[in-house]
Amino acid sequence: MVRLRAILVWVWSRWTLIARAIGDLQARLLLLIVYFLVAPPFAVGARLLRGRFGAVSHGGAGLWTERPPTENTLPAASRQY
Repeated sequence: MVRLRAILVWVWSRWTLIARAIGDLQARLLLLIVYFLVAPPFAVGARLLRGRFGAVSHGGAGLWTERPPTENTLPAASRQY
């Protein structure tokens, strides 16, 4: 029984190393796909359609939206909305 437990512990420790390597590879491949195949079409679409979403041309005042100043008090900070 003790020998079986030692074998299982050894197998489990080896499996965790292999599983970590496989997970690392899968994560890298998934991020590669997202960064190079999914994100660029959205970036190109946003670049082409930015005029429709309220963006200002290059000669405009910028893309900032003016906001009223907020109070710097604890009760004001506790009110999120």
